[in-house]
Amino acid sequence: MKIVADENIPLVKEIFSRFGKIYCYPGRNMNNAIVSDAQVLLVRSITTVDKNLLDNTTVRFVGTATIGTDHIDQSYLQSQKICFSCAAGCNANSVAEYVMTALLVVARRHHLDLTGKTLGIIGVGNIGSIINRIAPALGFNVLLNDPPLARQTGDPRYLPLDDVIAQSDIVTCHTPPDSFRARSDLSPY
Repeated sequence: MKIVADENIPLVKEIFSRFGKIYCYPGRNMNNAIVSDAQVLLVRSITTVDKNLLDNTTVRFVGTATIGTDHIDQSYLQSQKICFSCAAGCNANSVAEYVMTALLVVARRHHLDLTGKTLGIIGVGNIGSIINRIAPALGFNVLLNDPPLARQTGDPRYLPLDDVIAQSDIVTCHTPPDSFRARSDLSPY
């Protein structure tokens, strides 16, 4: 099996060589000629995967080593019966641990006691749900906001955004950047 991969995917040869022959290229240089006779394509966010790249190729599986999928034309893949997988959630533990560590470092540097402080978590998906589990162990009270989950579950733990912001000492956001477009007074940056 021929596997074409972005050369910047860590350990790609070590991990995938047992499945076939690995050919690595810079993600920016991926083109139709390079992938024409490959069965597997492994990319990062720098490579746009669409009809231009895959038309008349033998690619049957596309994987991205990223959580984002905006560089992948999933409708095209589906129409061509090309399997697809992304790495959503793969770094959720690391990000959650980083957020909590950053809070502890700031607290230590500024001689703050975080015990009893209220942490607002905006977005309770992969990362937010882990922070929600960790935060109480560090003495935080937690408030949650996730409108899609609130609609799906009807769970009263999910509060309106304005309430979470007003009642929290610290707020951490774990949502797609475009989720803030509806609010002119908020920015993810």
